[in-house]
Amino acid sequence: MSKYNRQKVYGYAKKWAYSRNPKYYNYDAIGGDCTNFVSQCIFAGCGQMNYNKGNAWYYINGNNKSPSWTGVEFLYNFLLSNKGAGPFGKGLYSISWGGAFLNQVAPKLSLLSNHF
Repeated sequence: MSKYNRQKVYGYAKKWAYSRNPKYYNYDAIGGDCTNFVSQCIFAGCGQMNYNKGNAWYYINGNNKSPSWTGVEFLYNFLLSNKGAGPFGKGLYSISWGGAFLNQVAPKLSLLSNHF
């Protein structure tokens, strides 16, 4: 297990908050892009995805990604239940679904990363 690097998350968010990382699809036109951006930030801090078929968190391209990469409830459930590779969360509480996810959760989220 390695520590979640909040400085890398901050650097990534600062760099891409007002522009688009071309490595990732823009979901704005099909429901919103907030959780996609949050997942990108989390990935910057942990550096590992989880391809487990039962409980996954990954992005390969716009059409090949886990529901938890772009869906708020799926991301929340993944972080709380992940016992495999990638990030997991402790102490999640008081969540508002939708665009406020990063503001509501990130300050209260203690993320760690599993490396197997």
